[in-house]
Amino acid sequence: DIKDSLAMNAEEFDIYIINRNGIIVNTSFEKDRNMNLFTIGEQLKAYLENVFDKKKYVSEKFSIELKTGKLRKYTYQPTLDGKYIIQTGTYSLEADKWVNKTKETLSNIATKYKNIKKIDLFIDADTPFSLVATSSSKSNTSFIKSIFTSLDPNLSKTVESKEEGRYIEKEYIPMKRQNTTLYKRALIEIIADRTDLKSNQRNDILQNIAIFFFTILLVIFLIYQKT
Repeated sequence: DIKDSLAMNAEEFDIYIINRNGIIVNTSFEKDRNMNLFTIGEQLKAYLENVFDKKKYVSEKFSIELKTGKLRKYTYQPTLDGKYIIQTGTYSLEADKWVNKTKETLSNIATKYKNIKKIDLFIDADTPFSLVATSSSKSNTSFIKSIFTSLDPNLSKTVESKEEGRYIEKEYIPMKRQNTTLYKRALIEIIADRTDLKSNQRNDILQNIAIFFFTILLVIFLIYQKT
């Protein structure tokens, strides 16, 4: 009824009412009714408690909706009695276009450079989520969480491993999200296959060693002849 009275587009907008325990007691988005947001993680719990305490309207950046995986913008307004937060969730066609363009750009980079297997972008949440959201991204969340925990926010990190006989290099580049108090960090993951490069380096090293020993033998032979 509230959505109708405000002429809110039913396909793009939803309203949530969240109590002090983090439970969505009422919502126009039925999939989230009775969900306890505090169980998602400490970051979101602390964020909502902070909204309650400050008693001010908050307009957040776009975030990933947990149930659908779609990009959505959220706003938060505590009620005057301090018992609830009124939250709105808004989809955006323009935001979806931006996400799809980003995915396309990342995919094109991986296609252009044959040694790059994948490029991904993760947002630091209680459970990190991927902007690209592939199946491998979802299965990799615990490892990404450990990278967020150990990574210096000003330095990149490289992890090397051998998988199925191939030399794989994973580089993690931290990013700071501006103008937001929720999920402030992001991480770019670049996975590259360095097998061919290492093979070429190995061949170069062997070639240089062979030239070195040949030169030494030649010098010894010439010295011997002069002697």
